[in-house]
Amino acid sequence: MKKNLSFGIMICMLSLIITSSCLLIDNNYVNAENNQFITVNKQQEEANIKEIFDSSINIYHKIQSKLDINFMKKITTPTDSKNIFELPTIKSKDELIKLVNEHMYDYCNEIKGKIQITMNSKNEASTESKSSAKSNSDTNNQVEGVEEGDSVKTDGKFIYIINNNKISIINPNPEEGKIISEITLGEDEKDIAEIFLTDNKLIVVGNKYGFYVDKKPMYSKKKDNTTHFRHTYDINVETSFVKIYDLENINAPKIIKDYTFDGYYVSGRTIEDNFYMVTSKTIGNYIYYDYKDKSGFDNNILPCFIDNETMKKTTINYNQIKYFPGNIEPNYIVTIGIDLTDIEEIPDVNAYLGKTRNIYVSENYLYTSFYKDRETIIYQFKLEDGKITESGKGKVNGSILNQFSMDEHNNHFRIATTSNDWSSSKSGNNVYILDNSMNTVGKLENIAKGEKIYSTRFMGDKLYMVTFKQIDPFFVIDTSDVTKPEVLGYLKIPGFSKYLHMIDETHVLGFGQETHEGKYGARTDGFKISLFDVTDVNNPIEKDKTVIGEAGTSSELLYNHKALMYLNKDNMMAFPIQIVEDHQHTFKGAYVYNINNHSLELKGELTQFDSPSEFKVYYPDKNITRILFIDKYLYTISENTVFIHDVNDLKKIGEVQLQ
Repeated sequence: MKKNLSFGIMICMLSLIITSSCLLIDNNYVNAENNQFITVNKQQEEANIKEIFDSSINIYHKIQSKLDINFMKKITTPTDSKNIFELPTIKSKDELIKLVNEHMYDYCNEIKGKIQITMNSKNEASTESKSSAKSNSDTNNQVEGVEEGDSVKTDGKFIYIINNNKISIINPNPEEGKIISEITLGEDEKDIAEIFLTDNKLIVVGNKYGFYVDKKPMYSKKKDNTTHFRHTYDINVETSFVKIYDLENINAPKIIKDYTFDGYYVSGRTIEDNFYMVTSKTIGNYIYYDYKDKSGFDNNILPCFIDNETMKKTTINYNQIKYFPGNIEPNYIVTIGIDLTDIEEIPDVNAYLGKTRNIYVSENYLYTSFYKDRETIIYQFKLEDGKITESGKGKVNGSILNQFSMDEHNNHFRIATTSNDWSSSKSGNNVYILDNSMNTVGKLENIAKGEKIYSTRFMGDKLYMVTFKQIDPFFVIDTSDVTKPEVLGYLKIPGFSKYLHMIDETHVLGFGQETHEGKYGARTDGFKISLFDVTDVNNPIEKDKTVIGEAGTSSELLYNHKALMYLNKDNMMAFPIQIVEDHQHTFKGAYVYNINNHSLELKGELTQFDSPSEFKVYYPDKNITRILFIDKYLYTISENTVFIHDVNDLKKIGEVQLQ
């Protein structure tokens, strides 16, 4: 009786806490209609409410300590910046099976769900990766200081290229250009995803593929105790590998760590001397096919990683696996952190019941986002010295486009989303701003109704956003007042941009496609480059533009920002392009541009094809995929060859065969 009474008192206290919190929040942010926030200065009233709040928490903790009730794991005042966030763990195999089975219907019927993550940096999260202080180009990272992986890397001294199941290391000197060493991976490690360079170390990341075949037919009993045959089945073995090489002797790189992790590689970043990575592993088949009755269930269902040097296997047990309440999927997200200064230290590996596809990471945080029921749920993870710890959760309306939809700036998280079906007149686009505790503090909703976001770019306090359905509205949005983001100006022009790149604080490049009005709506034309001038934020203008080719012209840059080489100090850029005119290919290679007086000037064309007639033939091994700059040379890289060009006149002066 006494315990029940205490429990009732505790519930009342919780109600009081929630009520006082709502009052306090309502007094700070009210009247959200028409995208406006009004700050009410009621200091005394807030102080009174906060006092009630604090008293309620004290009473709650006294009752909780007696009853040992732990269902409320996060109790803080609204002004506390050091919230303790803790996800629940799976207690046992039975609980895991129960949780997954409860959501198996969603798994089977909503497997198309959109899940995304992205990375960014601490304060100036949208700042471009600058090459002005270097004599070589770098990967076109979203954020300076947060290094993304790619198929090609350079440190200015050598070029590192993924070459089938090898990493080829090339001397870029035109007079001595050659492969000086190669790293050959195993037969089951042919799927190299990306490479990273940091502190004289090369990190190679990829996936291993395989199947586990259940050779025993599955049977189930009928009510009359007879059995009937169901079927045999096989299960994907989803693993990824991380290999770390010491480059002190460039002629013979030495492997210093070799790991195998559960799950396919999603994405990774290096930040200073730390490497962070996320993988994803499906577990639905094991449970869906009653694999729980097999003797090897634990061995296959529990996430693990292996140090291939010592062959030591580390398993994450059931009570160490965490899950996201309300967002359970028959899938693991595995987060991995490696301190590169202490290579012998065991990696920090954590497993979560959930799903993800992309990553957004700052110097301090990693963000994952999950789209479900027309909402994006964001989980925040703290990064510190190669360790990854969950630290917060937020939720906004709509779905994101890609990693550039998210941003972190001045201890606030910013995200741009599209709500509902973009083809419907009910669709809209939104901008939300969350504080460091992942609480929404500001929002701007229903921008460009009936359209969807095609590209976004955050820069300082500004957000540049392109939406599209019939024409291309280019928006300038101010987020300096985190409680009240607002549209400052916009420009309507034909076409759309799929990727936005900052030149400086007042000029933005847009890469996309030109369009024209057709019988059944907008029709795409050639590849379009727009140069936007946002000096007057209320009246942005398209200062210059160029359209390359006709419908069918394509570039990897439309879906992969790493295909762009941009040199800030020289105002020069290059990107791969395949041009279509009169329904046939008329060029395959790369275009090089100068940007002089804020206008676009074609510097020249680069190709690895021997003659224009070859453009009409399918030679994928001659298509340029990356362009690098080192010292005074440009390097175009295809599947088979590296061409070396003088940066001034673009003449070819050498080549290195990769095959």
